[in-house]
Amino acid sequence: MFFQDARRYIMKLIRIQTYLLKKGYARVDQPTVMEAIAHLRKYLEYYRYDSDDKMKGFFEKNHDRIRALIPGESYPGYKKLMNEFMNLQNQ
Repeated sequence: MFFQDARRYIMKLIRIQTYLLKKGYARVDQPTVMEAIAHLRKYLEYYRYDSDDKMKGFFEKNHDRIRALIPGESYPGYKKLMNEFMNLQNQ
């Protein structure tokens, strides 16, 4: 189901970015990353996106924020995360 996969993916990106920050890795666009985390977390915690249509709308509206959470190409799982992003975007 799209809404479960998308939610799981977004939460995974938030966990990765939080972990990287705790380890001392900061990006040039770190304020953008922090804003994206706060925004996405807030909406996923407070609103139910319990259908594919609702989550697709959320994913489309927040496309740039979600994309901002994908680590750079030097991150070992970059290709996998990017492929997941593209697959979710095209569903």
